[in-house]
Amino acid sequence: MLFSFLPDGQVLAKGPANPGHGALECADCHDSAPGTVRQQVQAAVAFGLGLREAPPLVGRLPVSSGVCLDCHERERDVHPTRDFVEPKYLDEREEIAAHECLTCHKEHSGRHVANTGQYCYACHQNQGLIENPIQPTHPALVASERWDTCLRCHDYHGNHEWVEPRTLEDAIDGRSVLRHLDSGAPLYGEKIEPASSGRTR
Repeated sequence: MLFSFLPDGQVLAKGPANPGHGALECADCHDSAPGTVRQQVQAAVAFGLGLREAPPLVGRLPVSSGVCLDCHERERDVHPTRDFVEPKYLDEREEIAAHECLTCHKEHSGRHVANTGQYCYACHQNQGLIENPIQPTHPALVASERWDTCLRCHDYHGNHEWVEPRTLEDAIDGRSVLRHLDSGAPLYGEKIEPASSGRTR
């Protein structure tokens, strides 16, 4: 915790910035914890001595999805986090926390997306998928648990100029998808709604 008070934000970082966040300072995403440094230290000591029930917030506050959305909220998001707070997604929230940006975009991981992109099963494995004119069909892909294919055809947030292919043969290859998840390498074309230049709330 002592490093929390040093002015160099890099000392605080748990790891490298994610692609596109390299120019950000700690304070761009992390608000200061309440109280002065002295008050925070006193509260931490009190907690250590058992004189306080809950540990205090020291240094800077953790980042919430609200902070992410200050720069990244888009009107045309196909999977906006706000949708997942609906009661019908209770099980999905408990399994993968689909309502939190940090479920997929873990900051200080040095990666664009910090999972393999195979969370689609949580919502789509039990949906009644209609037969559609693609090959193979969605029901066939779900039945064979081919969750590794979803991002080969679908732009998760839908914020790019992208036309979904009709066959898996015409889809993006799996290595390109993994490269995109790792480095943010362009994959689905130009962005429709780019990120804003800074926090608005």
